[in-house]
Amino acid sequence: REAWFFVDSQYLGRQIDNHNRLIPLPASIKPGQTITLNVLVGARVEGDEKVYMGGKQIYKTRKQALLRGITGNVWLIHQTSDALIQSCHITPSWRQKTLTLTVTFSKPPSGTLQGTIKAHNESKVVKRFDMPINEAKPISDLVYQFVIPWANPQGWTPDDPHLYDVALTWRDQNARVLDET
Repeated sequence: REAWFFVDSQYLGRQIDNHNRLIPLPASIKPGQTITLNVLVGARVEGDEKVYMGGKQIYKTRKQALLRGITGNVWLIHQTSDALIQSCHITPSWRQKTLTLTVTFSKPPSGTLQGTIKAHNESKVVKRFDMPINEAKPISDLVYQFVIPWANPQGWTPDDPHLYDVALTWRDQNARVLDET
């Protein structure tokens, strides 16, 4: 399942599965302003369904979408901070035993980036990290690369499709949370 978000026909972002993700509204939106929020939700097709048309021999098979529309809670959150984690691209390296996180911030960052990695759909934390932003490799004023050592991740195979969820927290020098994703 995935969903695409639009404000006044302007694309804002995409949410995949049940991962919590903050999608910031454009800065041009002001308090009290009327906007149109559109959410386009995709369905997941799972298996076949036999539809009998009559008699013993007449039927047809069609794909069945078990989940359609919004199937959980959706929150609109007012976030006053201009300090946001805008995006994160994760590149694993099995040979180097690392994860490279390329993080885009909404303003030049300082402080630390903390993270937890959990096995998908489980509550068990398998890895934690806490990295000062000044130790990351700057790609630009707003984009930084963090290399996280990880000696023993469980690999993904078609027979054992093991996935992970990553949660990030950006803290300032006083350990105050600026953003979480």
